[in-house]
Amino acid sequence: MADHKTPDQRVIELMEELGDDSSQPHEIEFFLYFPTISAAEQSAVELNKTGFETEIQPGVHDNNVLLLAMKTIAPDEILLRELRMYLEQLANASGGEYDGWGTGLAI
Repeated sequence: MADHKTPDQRVIELMEELGDDSSQPHEIEFFLYFPTISAAEQSAVELNKTGFETEIQPGVHDNNVLLLAMKTIAPDEILLRELRMYLEQLANASGGEYDGWGTGLAI
């Protein structure tokens, strides 16, 4: 039988299987990659306006830049889906790519 769960659902379920309380706020890190520092900086300005903290770092490849966007929220699937859609749109507008999220566990 096929697994029809979203990546967000799977991560939340894994967190809970590991004993995490997903109803509690977590610092969530969202990963966006851009072709230039300028594109990352422009997106960081927009994210900062909406309550994200941001940090720009060298990307995993020499030809890209990582924009790490952090926000403290309870990892709710609906909210994460809305944030994913917003971050994908923001990244795509500057030639970038949204690459998911991660967090530590709050056990």
